[in-house]
Amino acid sequence: MPAGQPPGTILYCVVTPYDGVGSGAPVTSSTAVVNTPPTAPVVSISPAIPGTGDSLVASIDVASTDVDGGPSAITYNYAWSVNGNPQPAWNGIAVIPGAATGAEEQWSVGVTASDGLQDSSTASAGVTVTNSPPSMTGATVAPSIGLASDLYSVTPAGWSDPDGDPAGYLYQWYADTTQVAGATSDTWVPATYPPANVPGTSIWVEVTPWDGFTPGLPVVGTAVLNTPPTVSGVYITPTSADEIPTQGNLPGT
Repeated sequence: MPAGQPPGTILYCVVTPYDGVGSGAPVTSSTAVVNTPPTAPVVSISPAIPGTGDSLVASIDVASTDVDGGPSAITYNYAWSVNGNPQPAWNGIAVIPGAATGAEEQWSVGVTASDGLQDSSTASAGVTVTNSPPSMTGATVAPSIGLASDLYSVTPAGWSDPDGDPAGYLYQWYADTTQVAGATSDTWVPATYPPANVPGTSIWVEVTPWDGFTPGLPVVGTAVLNTPPTVSGVYITPTSADEIPTQGNLPGT
């Protein structure tokens, strides 16, 4: 029998007994050539460490083989998932556009090879889309000079995030070089922290841009505590009216 018969081919064998003088009744048997599925490919996704905005490309690193040679040329099917959830809209394609991915998403692809009759086992690969940290340009504290009893507030400026995440901030207030425990909002009253109630104390706040995943570089806003002057008393000199010099007649005299 010639080798390489395509799957589904029916092979017949007819056996006729013969004793050297005469032939007996022939016996026939048949079988079908069974298809062997192709081997699974070896696949990868590039880039290996993608950022938001990067396209994900599934590549066949080692191609499948088919000992039967058919019946059709090998084709590959791609099935994508995000965080374990199937994404049927992207099935059948090898490239996921960057606009479809998001920070901290885990993308995986399962690839099968087909010879037109059967599929191979599934080969898989996966990557995690990394988050890009946000940034900001400044922070302003108001009032810039005030009393310990005043409410100080900070206004961040210049939010930017490559991933398009909404603005978010982390706050920490300081009195001179001391971090004030619990002072972690965008407002603070120094009088609630007695060590800060000293004239000339520098109060400042560290503002860190935060997109919910990764902190950016912090910026600082500053202010100075001021204490208004006081008057301990008022003195009039000379102490006696008789000592007040006069010039001419006083009105009414």
